[in-house]
Parts: sequence; C-alpha cells; structure tokens
Amino acid sequence: MFALYKREINKFFSSAIGYLVLGFFLLSNSLFLWFFDGDSNILNNGYASLHSFFVTTPWFFILLIPALTMGMISEEKKQGTLELLFTHPIKESQIYFSKYFATLTLIILSLIPTLIYVYSISQLSLIEGNIDLDAIFTSYLGLILIATVFSAIGMFSSTLTNNQISSFIIAILLSFSIYFLFELISEIDIFNSVSYTVKQLGMLFHFTNISRGVIDIGDIIYFFSIIYFFSKLAIFRLKTEKNNTIQNKLEIKKLVTLLGFIAIANYATSFFVYRIDFTADKRFTLNNESVNLIKSIDSNINIQVLLSGELPSGFKQLENEVERTLKDFRSYNSKVNFVIFDPLEGKNNKRRTAISEDLNSKGLNPINLEINKGGIRKSKYIFPWAIVKLNGKTIKVNLLKNKIGASPEQQLNNSIENIEFALIDAIKKAEINVKPKVAILKGHNELRDEYLGDFLDSQHEYYNFERLRLDNNTSVIELEKIINDFKALIIIKPSKAFSEKEKLLIDQFIINGGKTMWLLDGVYADMDSLLNGGRMLAFQRELNINEMLFKYGFRVNADIVKDLQFAPIKLASGNMGNNVQYHTIPWPYFPISIPTSKHPIVKNIEAVKFQFASTIDTIFTPKIKKTVLLESSKLTKIIGVPNFIDLSEVQKPIIEQSYVSGKKTLGLLLEGNFTSAYKGRILPFSPNNYLDEGKFNKMIVFSDGDIIANQFQNGKALPLGYDKWFNKQYGNKELLENSLNYLLDNNGILNLKSKEITLRLLNKKTIQNERAYWQLLNVLLPLIILSIFGIFFVFYRRKKFSK
Repeated sequence: MFALYKREINKFFSSAIGYLVLGFFLLSNSLFLWFFDGDSNILNNGYASLHSFFVTTPWFFILLIPALTMGMISEEKKQGTLELLFTHPIKESQIYFSKYFATLTLIILSLIPTLIYVYSISQLSLIEGNIDLDAIFTSYLGLILIATVFSAIGMFSSTLTNNQISSFIIAILLSFSIYFLFELISEIDIFNSVSYTVKQLGMLFHFTNISRGVIDIGDIIYFFSIIYFFSKLAIFRLKTEKNNTIQNKLEIKKLVTLLGFIAIANYATSFFVYRIDFTADKRFTLNNESVNLIKSIDSNINIQVLLSGELPSGFKQLENEVERTLKDFRSYNSKVNFVIFDPLEGKNNKRRTAISEDLNSKGLNPINLEINKGGIRKSKYIFPWAIVKLNGKTIKVNLLKNKIGASPEQQLNNSIENIEFALIDAIKKAEINVKPKVAILKGHNELRDEYLGDFLDSQHEYYNFERLRLDNNTSVIELEKIINDFKALIIIKPSKAFSEKEKLLIDQFIINGGKTMWLLDGVYADMDSLLNGGRMLAFQRELNINEMLFKYGFRVNADIVKDLQFAPIKLASGNMGNNVQYHTIPWPYFPISIPTSKHPIVKNIEAVKFQFASTIDTIFTPKIKKTVLLESSKLTKIIGVPNFIDLSEVQKPIIEQSYVSGKKTLGLLLEGNFTSAYKGRILPFSPNNYLDEGKFNKMIVFSDGDIIANQFQNGKALPLGYDKWFNKQYGNKELLENSLNYLLDNNGILNLKSKEITLRLLNKKTIQNERAYWQLLNVLLPLIILSIFGIFFVFYRRKKFSK
C-alpha cells in the first residue's frame, strides 16, 4: 500500500501538469484575497482575519481536487494497469486508500504556502501579532475536512469511467451538489417550511461553523459519514471489476443499509448540540441563559433583519454576525425562522421613499452611509434593525450601538458584542405573559407624570406600572399590598420630606425583597426657575432619608457637580422676523457621563445626560457590594449649597485649572443583604412580619431625577434621552431600561452584555504605504515556494536514479 502511495506522489510531482494545477490554485486564491477588489479582499475589509480565505477556498477545491483525482483510477482502467494491480496480493481497499491519502497529501502540501497569509495579517495588524491563531488553525482543519470529502467524491468519480475528463466533470458536479446545491434548494418557496432541514443536508451548512473556529460534534459526524459512504462506494466499484454478480448484490444491500444508518445518525445528532469554541474570546459561544430561553419556546419565532445589500466591510461583518447568531439560535430550536433582506433593494425612487417613510413611522430610523466603490462615492440609506415576532407581539431591535467618543470600528464592535443580548432580550420580552408590577412612588411632590411619558409607554409591554400614593394616611394593610403586589419601587425626584411611618414602609419593602431605584436630587435646582429669572438659589432638599440611605450604604450629597464634559444648552438671543433666534452656550451644570464600567447595565450604552447632578458617597456596609455605574469626568468642580446659579456665568471664560475635584460617582448599584434602617430603634408602628435583616437584594441610585424626564415638542413627548435642540440621542432610556431589567431579571439575561469581543483591525496606514509590497509577497511567494519544492524534488529524483 505504501509503495502505491509513493508512486502516486512521485508521478504527480514528476509531471508539469501537477505543478500547473497547484500553481493555478495558489495564484487564483492569492489574487482574489490580496489583489482583486471585492468583498474577499483582505486589505480592503480592514480586519485582521482570514475569514474570506476560508470562504473562497472551498470553491477552488471544487476545481482543484477533481483535477487531482480524475486519473487516479480511470487512467489505470484505460491503460489496463488496474487488472495488473488486482493480480497482486493487495486488497481493493488498499488500492483505494493509497491513492486517496496521496491526494490528501497533495492538498495539504498545497495549503502550506498559504500560511504566508497568516504571517501577513499578523504583521499588518494594528497591534502586531493580534490575531486569533486558534480560530485560524481550526478553520484550516475545516478546509482539510472539506478536502477529505471532495477527495472521496473525486476517487469515486474516477472509478465510474476510464475517461479522465468525464471523471473530472462528474466529480465537479457531485462536489458542487453536496457543497452548495442544498443551500439553493432551501431558498425555493415550496421548501420554506423545511428550509432549515434541507440546508442541513449540504456541506456548506456544516462547514460554516468550523470555518469560524467552532467544532460541533454533529458537523464532524456529518463529514466523516460522507467520507465513509463515498469511500465505500469507490471500493465497491473496484470490487465490481473482479467480483461476481451475487457478491455485488450483497455489497449493494450493505451500502443501502449503510446509507440508512448514516441518515439516522445525522438526524439524531441534529437534536444534540455539543460545541467547542476555539476562538480566543469565545465569540461564537451562546450564553447558557440564551440557550435555555431559546429551547423553552414552543411557538414560532419569526425574525426579519433589514440589514443587507451592498454594505461597507464593517457593516457586512455586522450582518454576518447577526446571521451567525440567528443560525445558532436555530440550531437549538428549529422554530426560529429568519430572513435577512434590504427593504429598499430593487425598488424605484417612489417606492423607496414610501418604504422609508413607513419604516420611519414605526421607529425604524435609517442611517446614511457614504460608500466608496471603485473610487466612486455614493450615499446609501440602511436600516440597522431587526423585527422579532412572537406570540402576536412585535419587538424592534436596534442592531447598531452608537457611543460618544468611540471610533466607527469600535462602534461596530460594540454592536457585534451586543447582538446576542439584543435579540434574546427582544425574544424574552415578546414571551412575557405575566408582567411584573412596578410601583411609581407618589405623595412627595415627585416629578410630574408627563415627564415620565416616554419611558412608561416604552416599557408598558413588559411591566405593569402603577402609581403608589404613600403618605401618613397609608395603613398597615397598604404595607402588605406593597410587599405582596409589587416587585419594584421607583422613587423619582421627591421634593417633600418623608415621615417615619413612610420610611418604615419603604424599608420593610426593601428588607422583604422588593427592588428599589432611587432617582434623587441632592439640591433644589432646575432650568425652569433659572430661565424665568436668570438667577436662582440652589439649596439642599430636606427629605429626611439621609440616615436611612446611610444604613443601606450610600448618601446623596447636597452639592452640584460642574463638569467640563458637559451638554451645552441653547438660549434665546432675539427675534428675526417671526422666528426666535437661539445661540449655543456651554453649560457645565449638565454633566455628560460616558460609561466606562463593564457592568452589563451600562456596557455599550451611549453617554448619559445629567442636569444639576449631585455627588454620591459610599459608606462601608458589610454584606453589601457596591458597583459604580456612572461617574463624572476628571475635570469637575463641586459647588456647595446654598449657592446662587446665574446665567451670566456663560459670559465668563471657563478656567480649566479650577476643575480639579476628579471623578465623582453619579450612579451606583448596591447588592447584598440589607439591614433595616430601624434595627435597634423604636418603630413608628408595628408592621406585620417586621424583619431586621433581609435576604439578598439589589437597589440602584442615580443622583439626578431628571435623567428619566423626556422633552416635549408641539405638546408631544419626545423619546427619552433625545435632545431636540441639538438633535442628539443620549443613553438615558437604555440606562433606565437596563437598570429595571437588572433589578427584576432572575434569569441573568442582562449578563449577556458582559460578552467582550477583541477588535482586531489592520493598520490602515501601513496598508496604504506598503500595499504593493504585501500584494506581491502574498501573490508571488506561494508560487516561489512551490517552484523551490519542484526544483528540489527534480534534483532529488535525478540524484537518486543516477546511482
């Protein structure tokens, strides 16, 4: 067997055709990846990844491998040497495997020069060497698996005829069919109901996982079953050359039985998902909470993704990641159905306008991209949205995460990190049958309801909000209602002091497991008062809760944060005709907090706008973990109260040297076993089931009640966080949504946001300056390596036979 193996290797490298075949493979691959413009060009896509190599190479294999195998058996039959082989004491399986492994050896040798691509992207990385080697070499394993399948198909095709061209064509057709034909069939309308099952029959479906660095037991079984089946077919064909009809019929029965067994085995493994993610950041591993939620849903989940069509490389990667995530969902639940399309593609201008207006009216706002194609710049509107439909509910999912101060690449990376959470969160919300009850505290001159309109409206599908009036007239029965009926209590900008009875009610709500969100102003200061008189006195809010909050582990101070990282304001400067003229002025009293914490509440959200925020101090409390969610910038100044705030300040220059107070806490999460503020004290009344110590609980505090307040335009509430004066969207709404979600989420869905994906970029400056060098290196060096090997092989052969 080994002698036959060596003969095939020697025969291939002794022929100029062999070098031409391998040269064509290497040259074509290099040109597509490094020279020709297009989606496959590594230098154009900007990422330190070989994904395009692993996508294009199987298509070249469909030509390369049939060229290698077409004469393995057919030429032996044509020249009559196959009968000669049969006369030797060698089995048909040995003849087959000697030629089969010779083919695999040639393919592996052809892949070795492509390792120069790995070196190139490593050197071209923005951070040199910042590539995922484990994922790359796992993907190479995927290529070898594809080669093993195509080789088995090619060997079988070679047994069917004594004509090499016929064998070549048959092998191409069979390889294409098993690789991509099922993908095409699944797109036909009549197969819509079983499209996922049809796709699973094709090799592309199973190669996709491995090409990105993930090994799935089902994919491995699929590859080896196809290899085994075609190998058995090829060996059967060899046996027919010398065995009688009776034996052939027995072999056919065995093959039919084998085919049935393979079908059953692959069907069984489709219900069992076991994967090993070899990527460095485990980017393709779904969280356990995601898997459990997806598996638990019995209804059809229909998802439309509007992000498709002609896109820049970064957005194309975002589209690919969304598709990959949805495929992963479907691997755990076949009821997940999705379609990815461009809603404007192929439409005339009138129709495009109508579609855009319709999507806009539903809150699916587009973004305008500048696309550079072949040196020609053009604008394109894209809709980075997904629509999840489940149980009669429709949930919108924003796929693009913007963040102030982040580069476009970082924003796209943030978006990719957020995909799993965004989609799972939408599915979870659509699945909700019993909505948690959340109390909005009233009775202490809190922020008026109209300012809460957008937040409450946007969340009413997920929570039942009720106004809870709490005052001195609240009875003990009302306390029981708070504890039993509500899961959370939100306290928004109270202005009236709390009585001891009211404080005890809230305290026991917390100690008994109720979640709380405090939106507290430390001082009286608001823009309405300032704009009316041009000057106002800021002074402490006496709420009579400092001692209570102190016991829980924090204090909202009676001061104001001025920050050089601020949101400006607009003031009227006069009239021109019938139009009021405004001018922009700096206003350090409105700090902008750009989240830096990795906590899922604030991770990847946009900057949050505060108004007259106060500082938060933490106090040591055992059993309570404190996490800073938001803070000011380093360039802050703390203003004590009472103090006057005057609009005339804007006429004075800002002296940066006076902003030296450093970062100050503006948002805080507390988790642990809270102790009652009334422990060891005389109680104002005796509630039922009074507790001194509580079980594990959470609370969140922000030092500004106005972070939940929306603006108005023409009497209509604008989206929370939207600044109509500057057309800017801040992250206030997402912050509060995440906060409430975190407080009430017992399944840890929000923890999906903790996923971090390393951003691996190519150095654009280096590419611009050295583009020609790297193109020539990757196009010519593989051919040079092949040529050196050929020269060495010829020299070795001559030296060997000269003896």
